[in-house]
Amino acid sequence: MRRLLIALLGVLVLQLGVVQAAVAQDPTTTTEPTTTVAPTTTVGPTTTTEPTTTVAPTTTVGPTTTAPGPEFGVFDRQPASGPVRTVIAVKSVTPCVPPAEAPNPNVTVALFNQRDIDQNTVTAFEVFAVGADGTWSGKVTVPGDAELGKYFIAAACFAGVSQTEEPFLIYQEQRFTVTAAAGAPPAAAVPGAPTVTG
Repeated sequence: MRRLLIALLGVLVLQLGVVQAAVAQDPTTTTEPTTTVAPTTTVGPTTTTEPTTTVAPTTTVGPTTTAPGPEFGVFDRQPASGPVRTVIAVKSVTPCVPPAEAPNPNVTVALFNQRDIDQNTVTAFEVFAVGADGTWSGKVTVPGDAELGKYFIAAACFAGVSQTEEPFLIYQEQRFTVTAAAGAPPAAAVPGAPTVTG
């Protein structure tokens, strides 16, 4: 179970890496029109520019994307905030339809804050079964000892092959804020005029 949680935290790092790679690829494609400028110039025949095009095969990270990588989706959580012991309802919006060979498809949902990331742990987690159509739902309870503040809720779908497998779908994380419990109501005023003795 611990390996699965570490894998889930690794998923968040992977997701950040995918976003960074996408950003890095956009300037590369913007560079291609610049390559069109190169043939206009006499510099175009210079073969030195063409090895720069060899950078595009270095962008052959694309074929790595050709290998089946995780897809991305959206899930819902309600409510968005609450005190400790709040029950958070989570459910798929984007179904995570399992691969045909998936023996035990499931989704792992984790609640964590920045301190948890630093300590490589989570505040709470649950594992839910995924239906054949990819839908899932469940509840995650904020522990009684959770500290106040901002949290993330992450979810990822696994085929159920092993504890160290990569997810086949990663959900965009949601936010949750652990708030202070509502205080006791103020004491009711006693009607009537005060009496002074002595």
